Amino acid sequence: MAVTLTLRADKIIHVDVTCNNVLSDVVFFEIIEELRNINKIHNAVFPCIITANKQVHIEKEVKDLVKCKLFKKYTLASAVITQSEPQHLLVNVFLRLSRLKSPVRSFKTKERALIWLQQYAS
Repeated sequence: MAVTLTLRADKIIHVDVTCNNVLSDVVFFEIIEELRNINKIHNAVFPCIITANKQVHIEKEVKDLVKCKLFKKYTLASAVITQSEPQHLLVNVFLRLSRLKSPVRSFKTKERALIWLQQYAS
């Protein structure tokens, strides 16, 4: 699995996940560490957009970690791009049931996600 984090010119971090179907807690902590590094370098916290090359199964441990305050500490808001209607529905159900500590929404297009994230970008 490969994860690339890039701070875009519009002050939104792009988290691009290229994987073989499973997002593990090890990869999640790599993402958190990279977010922490970007925030430290720029002395700021940014919103992020999350994309994946295909549908990704998220392990239970990662779902629990996403719910904790740890993720909120390193992001202002997150937009998840889904690739299919079933995936979009599943992500939305997870988000509603999780009561996350920071704003998170799923979107079918990157364009709509970026429009929503602009309100959190400085």
